Amino acid sequence: MSRSSPINWKRWFVLVFLSVASGFILHQARSALMNRPPSWLQTKTVVGPSLHKGGGWEFPLSRFRSLVNETQQEAQSLRVPLGQVQLYEVRLRWRHPETIVWNLEQFANKGFDPQSRFQHELRISNQQLIGYYTLEGKPIPAVVRQMTNLKGQYPNVEFAVTPPVAPGATLLVIRLARGPKIVDSMQKGTYFLPVGRLPATNTVIASLAVHLPAGATIVRYSPDSGSSAIIDGVPMVSWINSSMQPKDPAPSLRFTLPP
Repeated sequence: MSRSSPINWKRWFVLVFLSVASGFILHQARSALMNRPPSWLQTKTVVGPSLHKGGGWEFPLSRFRSLVNETQQEAQSLRVPLGQVQLYEVRLRWRHPETIVWNLEQFANKGFDPQSRFQHELRISNQQLIGYYTLEGKPIPAVVRQMTNLKGQYPNVEFAVTPPVAPGATLLVIRLARGPKIVDSMQKGTYFLPVGRLPATNTVIASLAVHLPAGATIVRYSPDSGSSAIIDGVPMVSWINSSMQPKDPAPSLRFTLPP
């Protein structure tokens, strides 16, 4: 017994040392991964610009919110779920037009407890994303993660909201992103913008709109089931699928820019 005791103490000391060393190594590795992810896992926090402090964001925000309200009312009256709501804002940058897409994102809390964190797959590139916002225009910081060693893998987005979303409720969020390139028309001085196809009315109620710069002119829009309006010199055309025919072409717009 007396000879085995020193050996047992030595074993006990070695086990304690290994446990402490392993814990320290795991802690250091976890801290390194949290503070500095590996090179193949690109992580960044995206916070969009303020929509209420200049930059020309307030007017398109107001029009987008009106478009969301109109689409919601149509969905409720027809008792059909709310689908996509998109507004293509045409902006002038160094005398060249570019598009900013205002997109309505819906996040349903399908659990039994209030939910404050949401994740989804970003179906655009990191470079296109501008930011996420509440319907009132308040920025929502979002963490974007992309595994660069997986080809075709879309980035994963996570953000938190306050107050939490109640069970069974749906959170409506604005996603701002840089949109498709505007095509020069064969007609001198005009531009052409296709904005995609709307889903069938029997599945969801959805809408699309194009918001042009002040002083721009609408040359033609298709299909003609859309509606146009000019407020304070700013033209806009919108379509809602409940007013379209199944054989109508995908919405598009031809326009001229202000001189």
